Amino acid sequence: MNNFKINKNLALLIGILTVVLLMFLCSCKKETPKPVAKPTTDTTTVIDPYVNAGVLPDWTTGTQTNKLVGTNWVLTKVINGFGTTVMHDTLHFVTYNKYYVGSDTTNSANYTLYSAQNTMTLTFEPLIPVNHIYCSTNQLGPGFESGPQIIGVEFKDPYNTGNTFKAWFTKI
Repeated sequence: MNNFKINKNLALLIGILTVVLLMFLCSCKKETPKPVAKPTTDTTTVIDPYVNAGVLPDWTTGTQTNKLVGTNWVLTKVINGFGTTVMHDTLHFVTYNKYYVGSDTTNSANYTLYSAQNTMTLTFEPLIPVNHIYCSTNQLGPGFESGPQIIGVEFKDPYNTGNTFKAWFTKI
């Protein structure tokens, strides 16, 4: 039993020394690390192949200086899933976003014409002679408006992608 008392006292002494040693080790003053600023150099090279710095056109109003203004085109033929229709409807482009059909100037509709990636996109909102379909084509090349004809250009309905037709126009 005397041996047990000595072991108990020895264990108590070792425990107290351990606590004191831990308190000594933990009470050291610690310094907070400070961030080191590294100088950086920007190696980004900007390549801008676009003439207009990549700015998209205003697709709601169209190009206000488009060359269709003041021109007249006769829609001569339409081919769709039902067959070929021969037509003789004259489209008069009176402003940068308005056209009318035939001699009825009150029967006008909207259109937009804009250039993107070396193609001209022509959108009718709607194309009155073709059942008032909203349609668009991007198969027109730059300068098409100075040519005598537009031959077999495919128009697509943006609301019904299966609704497509080809149209022929002659400039008068």
